[in-house]
Amino acid sequence: MGKRLYWHIGFWTAYLLLMGFLAGRYDLRFKESYLSELAQLPVKVAATYLVLHWINQSQISGREGLLILQISLVVIAASLVNRAVMYYILYPAFYAEAYVMNFWSLDRILYTCIDVGTVTAAAIAVKLTRQRVADREREQQLIEAQLQAELRFLRSQTNPHFLFNTLNNIYALARLESPRAAAQVMQLSKLLRFMLYECSSPAIHVANEVQVIMDLIELEKMRYKEGRLNITFAKSVDNPQESIAPLLLLPFVENAFKHGASESRAPAEISIELKVNQGILDFTVANSVEAIQEDKVQTPGLGLRNAERQLALLYPDAHTLDVVRIPNRFTIHLIIQLRAYEAPTLPDR
Repeated sequence: MGKRLYWHIGFWTAYLLLMGFLAGRYDLRFKESYLSELAQLPVKVAATYLVLHWINQSQISGREGLLILQISLVVIAASLVNRAVMYYILYPAFYAEAYVMNFWSLDRILYTCIDVGTVTAAAIAVKLTRQRVADREREQQLIEAQLQAELRFLRSQTNPHFLFNTLNNIYALARLESPRAAAQVMQLSKLLRFMLYECSSPAIHVANEVQVIMDLIELEKMRYKEGRLNITFAKSVDNPQESIAPLLLLPFVENAFKHGASESRAPAEISIELKVNQGILDFTVANSVEAIQEDKVQTPGLGLRNAERQLALLYPDAHTLDVVRIPNRFTIHLIIQLRAYEAPTLPDR
């Protein structure tokens, strides 16, 4: 409230100084000009704030039809009052030698209407401009809040989806009383710790994302016998401190295991390549698939669809994602301009 008061005082002070200077520069009677403008100011202030009040009311009620007529009547009425102040008070006091004009002089009334209408229009323009800026800020805040909510929803889906898949794997090993079950539990705990304490941040270092991919690979490798899975992970990162949205790449790797190796009865292959150079991430995941009918070609799962949506939200116009399905092979190629957009700030979960 105090800030708004200063803005209003500043507006009228600037108006008074400007109009007093313009009125006095012709005959250099600046004192009389400023006193004259000061005497007219209450009428102009009253008319301006009455118009602004009606604008507020029309915006609340949705009735804008009579607004132009109301503004016109206020300007005319204020101009007549202002004309009376000038004719009966200001002219006799400051311009007695020119006190021969007719009160109903049409040109003087029109001049007064323009004078009052100009300051009213200026105030309306300032108000509408401030409202437009405020509306844009609110709209941006709503968009960001919606984005945050959607991102949290997507991550809340992705994390349990990954967790349930891994728990099913451990359950299968436990039923076989496999000693690898304990190792899988330990590896899973590392991933869960990362999800709980790192993923609440809007962005993490690429090095951390690489590490969680390596942890997932080690976790998945425990499921397969020797010779059953051939996996390669080649990485080249020029700056490990480069930022990326957390768990953005993990669903692509998990998709290769879930829909590639786990559904294949023959030895499976998965190749992963990650490059980061000058803020550009180039990520490729390819997995073998068995020769199946075309209507059973590997389709994206929940984690992959969520990852695609997060890319659209976090890196709009700053990424390309190519999904190539050919017989015996499924490939995902992702390129992200990591520095093009900053991830939005997410509140603590």
